[in-house]
Amino acid sequence: MNKIPNFFLRKKFIYDNSGRSPAFFIKDKNVKIDESFFKNLIKFSKINNNINCRVCIHKTKKAEIHSMIVLINSKNKFDIHKHSKTLEIYQLIKGSMKISLFKNKKKVKSVILKKKSEIFSVLKSQLHVVVPVSSIAIFHETKLNEHK
Repeated sequence: MNKIPNFFLRKKFIYDNSGRSPAFFIKDKNVKIDESFFKNLIKFSKINNNINCRVCIHKTKKAEIHSMIVLINSKNKFDIHKHSKTLEIYQLIKGSMKISLFKNKKKVKSVILKKKSEIFSVLKSQLHVVVPVSSIAIFHETKLNEHK
């Protein structure tokens, strides 16, 4: 069981550990994401062996659009993957990250996002991997729900 900071123990979040990384779903209808979210996401990761984690802005796993604040840590392993039903949009918030694109498992392009607010999109069915260049990277990820 993961250790959860007080910030996420408040009644404003639902904790979900059933996905690839632990997630906190926000209960409120309208949400302002601020520095305290980022600080507590970093704290959650650190006290749980640098785990990758996320705050889901969408209300349920069944939501049509998935919008997430994601933290990835350089101490973790990242796999090449694709999404056959949706594109993905990444917007950097903190740190820096590299997105590499592949064709037939051969790297064809790499892009480094290093300035806050830089955006990169990955097309549907495009093999790719997202890795932090800095020790951690926090970004906003948006995509359609593939499981609808």
